[in-house]
Amino acid sequence: MELVLTTITILSDTCHNNLSHHNIALFIQILRIHVNLKAMKKILVPYDFSRYATNAMDFAGQIAKSINGEIILLHVIDPPMGSSFNTYGEIELEDQTDKLYMLKLIEKTEETLNVVATNEKYESNKIDYKVVVGNPFESISKEISDSDVDLIVMGTKGSTGLEEYLLGSNTEKVVRFANCPVLSVPNKVNAESIKNIAFATNLEDDQDFIVKELQMYQHLFGATLHLVWVNTFQVNQDLEMVKNKLNELAERNELTKFEVHIYNAINAERGIMHFAEWQNMDMIALATHGHKGLAHLFIGSIAEDIVNQAKRPVWTYSTHPKA
Repeated sequence: MELVLTTITILSDTCHNNLSHHNIALFIQILRIHVNLKAMKKILVPYDFSRYATNAMDFAGQIAKSINGEIILLHVIDPPMGSSFNTYGEIELEDQTDKLYMLKLIEKTEETLNVVATNEKYESNKIDYKVVVGNPFESISKEISDSDVDLIVMGTKGSTGLEEYLLGSNTEKVVRFANCPVLSVPNKVNAESIKNIAFATNLEDDQDFIVKELQMYQHLFGATLHLVWVNTFQVNQDLEMVKNKLNELAERNELTKFEVHIYNAINAERGIMHFAEWQNMDMIALATHGHKGLAHLFIGSIAEDIVNQAKRPVWTYSTHPKA
């Protein structure tokens, strides 16, 4: 997890020995990534006290330690039916018994969150914790905006069918609409074990932006980036041309540790999942479109489906990020 600093030191020493243009460009690229990593300071972890949330918190703790970042631990309490909120977003309860109960619940939850935040395994982390009352997705979105969050790390269950639909709805919304990267974590994972990242690309124009952002995480983990095109046979593509475009994507973004792959599958979702399993990838990365309403209903989102089913961490980023 100290790869970036080590690499910069080596290249800096080499600069005195008449570096080639290629090596100078490589040094500048790594320096840019290093600066961006230093700017990544705030990690939001939505926390519901489940083991899935604990997995996410543990992973976030490892990342925060390596970048000297801050973790915001957020627990959202669903308000009672029929509750209303004032102009400050604070819950208003007319019944005094309900009000007392809610105050006690918030107090108890804050005490429990404090126990989590002060756990000795997070002793090297800077952690702030918050308890809010409201809709989970709306509360998470507000925290992202208010605290200028750089990364969200969320625990996922990886269910199927109706259970997946009910349990995954808030995670899906965050993945779809968050204006910063989201790391969805289904199991306990060691950050140092992430050495191969599969980036599924459609080779559209907005992919350069996604790749540049993903490069930070590639260098953070010291991983190889695998650029993957899933050939579904539904569109007649010249596969040699696709391979060239994958290499051009890597060249434009000055990738160093990368491989390109074309994988045949019935559909994109199955192709990405099968490729990650077949090649033993440690993490999947892909863009999400952020469509709303009918557009999302008809187009759907491969990213959200994969987040709900994957057995490995999934990194997603909207193609419409924050300004």
